[in-house]
Amino acid sequence: MKLAFSTLGCPDWSLEQTAEFAGRNGFAGVEVRIADKDSQFLTTATVAEAASLGRLFKSKGSSVFAFMAYTRFGATDPKELAANRDKLLHVLDLAKAAGAGYIRTFVGQIAKEKSREEALAQAAEYIIPCARKAREVGVSLGIETHDDWCDAANIKALQKLVGGGLGCVWDFANAIHGAGTPVAEQFRQLKGTILYCHVKDTVKAADGKNQYVPVGTGQIPVREVVEILRKEKLDLFMSFEHEKKWHPELPDPAEAFPAYAKFMRSL
Repeated sequence: MKLAFSTLGCPDWSLEQTAEFAGRNGFAGVEVRIADKDSQFLTTATVAEAASLGRLFKSKGSSVFAFMAYTRFGATDPKELAANRDKLLHVLDLAKAAGAGYIRTFVGQIAKEKSREEALAQAAEYIIPCARKAREVGVSLGIETHDDWCDAANIKALQKLVGGGLGCVWDFANAIHGAGTPVAEQFRQLKGTILYCHVKDTVKAADGKNQYVPVGTGQIPVREVVEILRKEKLDLFMSFEHEKKWHPELPDPAEAFPAYAKFMRSL
């Protein structure tokens, strides 16, 4: 089990501050958001800048283990789909330069006017070139269990159409919330394609919404996931997705990240 966190949880930190904190606190890697704007690292970055980023984290005793891309393939506009494809192809070059082994991508909500089969075929058409390049450059591309892709059957069907080079970023909390599937069944369905995990914990609030709480104190069976991975002898990155960026009321990263590490190490 390799502990990591996402820069989603420290939106106000510089990359230098993030790298320093990760190394000093024994995190094996950091999952760096790569977005078009409002992020510490942008999709407009050059290969040289990505290489510099990788050296920065390595010098501090950690690594950029993954890029969190925000590419999506559920739209209906061919121009938008092509733009997302081209963006993901560029992020693959950046990941290779930074020494990142993984890229997270979304597929996105299936458009209402499309059948499941049409949506799968469309996503595959634009992801196939990215999966091919991922194999060529030695970076693993993974769909996050998110939106309609909390359903493992959709992920498996898309992987079959793509024909290799496409894994899964297992956000088991998302799949519980989105599909109600127990973690043991999620793992059974996704086994063999899981690249790394997103970790978070929630409780059901009085209004029926899911409310984030410190990992290990809520209703998401994190301990069971760790037991499953240990039993299967899978030494994966366990990346804490502390959604401070979207929920500023959550604890500051200087408090939340060490608390996460303490709980996970206790397992």
